[in-house]
Amino acid sequence: MDSVLELSELLNIYEKPSQAPVEDFAQWFPLYPSEKLAKLCGFLIGDGHMQPAPRWRIDFTSNNFENLNYVNSLFFDLFGVKGKIRKCSTNKYNTHNLGVNCKSLTRTLFLCGMPIGAKVECSFCVPNWILVDANYFRGFVRAYFSSEGCVENERRISVNQWKLVDTLPAGKKFMSQIIFGLKKHFGISCSGPYIINFQNSTKKGITQAIKICIRRKKDFKEYTEKIGFVDLAKQAKAELLVGDY
Repeated sequence: MDSVLELSELLNIYEKPSQAPVEDFAQWFPLYPSEKLAKLCGFLIGDGHMQPAPRWRIDFTSNNFENLNYVNSLFFDLFGVKGKIRKCSTNKYNTHNLGVNCKSLTRTLFLCGMPIGAKVECSFCVPNWILVDANYFRGFVRAYFSSEGCVENERRISVNQWKLVDTLPAGKKFMSQIIFGLKKHFGISCSGPYIINFQNSTKKGITQAIKICIRRKKDFKEYTEKIGFVDLAKQAKAELLVGDY
């Protein structure tokens, strides 16, 4: 099995590789692909945020404690690192933040294909090691849809990704990869990607949402049974709707 990342590749992005705390992370390498690593990537592309240099910090924000604890367990199982969960005081949605202050880990996940900085303004793709393997893709989508997906009462699953207008083409490419993987690995058809007309004005500029949607009852059932959600509430709702067929 080919590795996703070697120790030498991580050391190469340090300004002074000789001063990197190798003893703290050498045991992570070689880093091999796994469904757990794919799930962590899916959650980070969904509700995660990786801060660039000099902080190199990871944040994962959610109002779902099950998801917060699950992501924290992935960090520990894969890397032996645990973050701290604190209530966010800057919003009204009762969200909590899982913060991981580990610069080496942030660098590692960046080299695994995770975006650095605000996802609304940067380009990223589904990492190729995930896209080509059915099991890894399943884990990635289970997590990403748990963060960003909506199970609708009309037996549809929709996912929106907000992007600055200038980065809409990159967002459409990412969503097209999701559609491709669903069809290739599981035979599930998904419509889109298409751009929602509504525009939102933010501090960074004008944003629009890119949407994909699993519409057909057959595909909704296939997704629920073959892939599903890490989020237990979303999975339970999807199973209930399947049971009503």
